[in-house]
Amino acid sequence: MERLIDVVGRPWVDQQLMCAAAFQGQLVCMNSMNGQLAWTAKVDAVTGPVSDSQLVYIVDDQSYVHAFNRLNGREAWVNRDLEYRTVSAPIRIGATVAVADFEGYITMMNPHNGAVIARTRVDGAVRAPTAQFGYGAVFQTVEGEVAYVLQEPLED
Repeated sequence: MERLIDVVGRPWVDQQLMCAAAFQGQLVCMNSMNGQLAWTAKVDAVTGPVSDSQLVYIVDDQSYVHAFNRLNGREAWVNRDLEYRTVSAPIRIGATVAVADFEGYITMMNPHNGAVIARTRVDGAVRAPTAQFGYGAVFQTVEGEVAYVLQEPLED
């Protein structure tokens, strides 16, 4: 990891995987127990990664949201719907993956295919890191609003 420069956002660490992103570089994931490289993926990230049990999510410099397979690093899907909207780092909200943009829209996506399934709006751009809380997440805007967003479970 000492050779990874220009680290973007907060690295993701859990009991199995540690992932970090570099601006105009790549997403690097290693085994968090022994430090061995698990996989890398070319992506011009502007946020740190976040992960669940199956995928690692990250946002690139065009505000595309990418999902990579945790086991092998293969890209599972890309959502291009929010192009150039200055999208925040992804966060899991219930059974969805959510991002916020420069106009205050919070977009929730299906984590299996990246499809947009819900959208809500707060009073301004979300610049502060989003915090998970219970089955939802807390978003803070540049206007000072603090909003708790909860997503109902997805139906199969």
